[in-house]
Amino acid sequence: MYTFRFATEKDFQKIKVMMLQALIESSVAFTLTYSEATNASDSWWNAYLNNFFDRKRGSMILSFNQNELVGMGGILFNSYTKKKHVGELVWIYTDVGFRQQGIAQKVLKELINLAEENKLLKLNLSVINTQTKAINLYKKNGFVVSGIMKKEIKNNDIYQDLILMEKFLA
Repeated sequence: MYTFRFATEKDFQKIKVMMLQALIESSVAFTLTYSEATNASDSWWNAYLNNFFDRKRGSMILSFNQNELVGMGGILFNSYTKKKHVGELVWIYTDVGFRQQGIAQKVLKELINLAEENKLLKLNLSVINTQTKAINLYKKNGFVVSGIMKKEIKNNDIYQDLILMEKFLA
């Protein structure tokens, strides 16, 4: 049985470890590289992850199998007046050993619910074109392709497209 809850400052280290794990296991799924993340300063990590703890700049939903973090997904709220109605989904990831068990689906639903509670009009996300399972998950939950940025990402000397997706909530 999995439990789902909001991330807090106490989860900092577990989240950081999972993000680094994600960058190793699913390196092509992220624009940040493992090397860049491991070389980032503590102040960078603090500034980045604190965005998810205050519930004003964003939030993160975590999934646990007992005390083990097995999945996560974040939402960042826009602080600019003209874009306050838009949220961005980031870091939707499930540990390889726990995939195909509905964890990402539940995390995504929780993020959508949070966006609706915050009266957002729209959610955006981006996904590498080779991530077909993720793309299908997003489509199943009402996201549509809104654009394609050709050759936007370079993974191991291979250029990949970045798929932009959006979902209107109202």
